[in-house]
Amino acid sequence: MTKFVKASYNEKTKTVEFIAANGDRLLRSGGTIAWRFNNPGNLRPGPKYKLHIGHGTTASGPFLIFPTPEAGRQEKKALLLRKYGEHTLTKMLYVYAPPKENDTEGYIEHVCKRTGFEREKVIRHFSDAELEKLMSAMEEREGYHHKKETRNEIWIHTTSVAFSNGASPIADLPIKLVRDGIEFFTRTNAFGMLSPLVHHKIGDRVEMWVEDAKKEWQKIETLALGDKSQAFTFVRDFLIVKANTASHNPVAGVTKRPEPVRYVVQPNDTLSKIAKKFKVEPSKIKRDNGIKNSNLIMPGEVVVINKSSSESASRGNDVMSASPRRRGSIEKTLTTERSKDGKGHPIALIQVDQKRAPWMEFAIREAKRWAGKKEDDITKERNYHRLVDPKNGLSSLIGKNNPWCASFVNWCLKQAGYPLSHSPASSQSFLNDKNFVKLDQPVYGAIVVWSNYVEATGKPDGTGHVGFLYGANAVLGGNQSDAINFKGNADSTWTHKSQGKMLQKIRGYYVPLAYAEFALRAEEKSQSLTEKLPRVLNNEFGFSSAGVATR
Repeated sequence: MTKFVKASYNEKTKTVEFIAANGDRLLRSGGTIAWRFNNPGNLRPGPKYKLHIGHGTTASGPFLIFPTPEAGRQEKKALLLRKYGEHTLTKMLYVYAPPKENDTEGYIEHVCKRTGFEREKVIRHFSDAELEKLMSAMEEREGYHHKKETRNEIWIHTTSVAFSNGASPIADLPIKLVRDGIEFFTRTNAFGMLSPLVHHKIGDRVEMWVEDAKKEWQKIETLALGDKSQAFTFVRDFLIVKANTASHNPVAGVTKRPEPVRYVVQPNDTLSKIAKKFKVEPSKIKRDNGIKNSNLIMPGEVVVINKSSSESASRGNDVMSASPRRRGSIEKTLTTERSKDGKGHPIALIQVDQKRAPWMEFAIREAKRWAGKKEDDITKERNYHRLVDPKNGLSSLIGKNNPWCASFVNWCLKQAGYPLSHSPASSQSFLNDKNFVKLDQPVYGAIVVWSNYVEATGKPDGTGHVGFLYGANAVLGGNQSDAINFKGNADSTWTHKSQGKMLQKIRGYYVPLAYAEFALRAEEKSQSLTEKLPRVLNNEFGFSSAGVATR
């Protein structure tokens, strides 16, 4: 069954566009708003709804869009129990359909006639089957099934194309497409992706060309567009390296100061290893970066090699760019050094290409910035919801109705130049997203996704948690005890006010599609992860400890 992950509404054409995880599009028009939006209860946007995939503004105001009618009914059932649980059927309908806008008595008579329920029956005493019967009668009254003859659905299949160097997207890459003999020129976006190719007719073929190092077009593939949506990722090393080398005869007495290098500490790094890599003394790195304990340099932190005296002597506090870092650039200019301790021929020194989970640098930096602070303070400067999606209706990080773990993860990915999940504020959006790949085993920086299950029914409730794998037993994330810190990498249990005992289970470990090839290589090499427990890491970093994440 097609799973829709995102939806939008065009008020001008009265059309809802549903987007599926596999790239399929469904255009739905006609019928009633409730049918078009998969919203049998005509529910409007609000912080307590979790299952919607979009919203649209109509002449009657804004309404939520759900992936299926069943999801819409599930949210309506939750609303009836949450808001009207202590009301009688009569009192509930007088609030739900007030007399100033409705024939409330006629509404009550219709429901009682269709269901056989007594007017004074209390809502919380309804069984699941009775609630379903009640909702069916309400849908009938509100016209969910009206205008059936005007309903219209059009399916559109697409081909998605992305470019990666194996670890990160390649942005701004010139591409030539040839379709039906006509050439089209375009470029990849900031996430290394092209606009989806629509399948106009089955059997269409599209040639894909890229520029080589000589700026000449080379054909890399011919795509066949069929009766199903599809996605391709082309993985190549498009890096063009050039260095302006110095004269072969160095001027006596002239010594060029090495340029500073930002280095992100990697798992299993030590100060000595880093110093050896850059041919400097460990004591200089320690002194330049204000490192007090050589044994406490942590993955994700930033140290500067060959730091000048004018630069700050603190780690991990560089100024954050307002825009995401562009990764996968095509051209780099290198600095030069001389062999034989500066007396020999010039050589170009290529800086270490740090491909390993680049988003972790931003996650660690943000965690250190807000160390010891809770969401009440963070939200004053950082609303991760709005930073990743300006149209997001969540105006704050505070409270149980504003879960921000997924928005924090997506914000870190965005800063590192990777695509967002299809619903940036939802922890479950990584499970069915073509831009993310599930791994067979965890690696450093992988996105850990939990889902919440109602123990009594064994069914998921559509919520969960998400964070970044930092160690074998530790996950770095936001909204963990209302802060950014480390929590355990394990299943857990907790109690929901209305649903009772809940089970929070790990669903899997995910990475961006553009990073997948590198992640798989890391798996093969069996890169080790730190065994430190969350409480130890929180103590070493100065973070507040995390409890069970329940959102």
